[in-house]
Amino acid sequence: MSKTGETDPVPKDSKERVAWLKYRLSVNGYTIQALADENKVTRQAVSAALSKPTRKLRSIIEQAVKMPASKIWPELCPRYMDTYRLDEDSLGS
Repeated sequence: MSKTGETDPVPKDSKERVAWLKYRLSVNGYTIQALADENKVTRQAVSAALSKPTRKLRSIIEQAVKMPASKIWPELCPRYMDTYRLDEDSLGS
């Protein structure tokens, strides 16, 4: 995995993807608890959202890891989703 993780492919396996997301959070200065506290949700909610995101937490996670949800969870996001929600420039890439 590269230092920033920016060019690393997102794992397709759910368990590997959760570990990868935790890594990307830490690279960007977040812990699950800090992300939960900042967004007034529980640690358990953030933890669960790494594999099965709700709409609200999907947005929070994509901002924290600086990657659009369609790249993190392509199976959950229609191809057009990022064109009206969030582009990569707004993620600070």
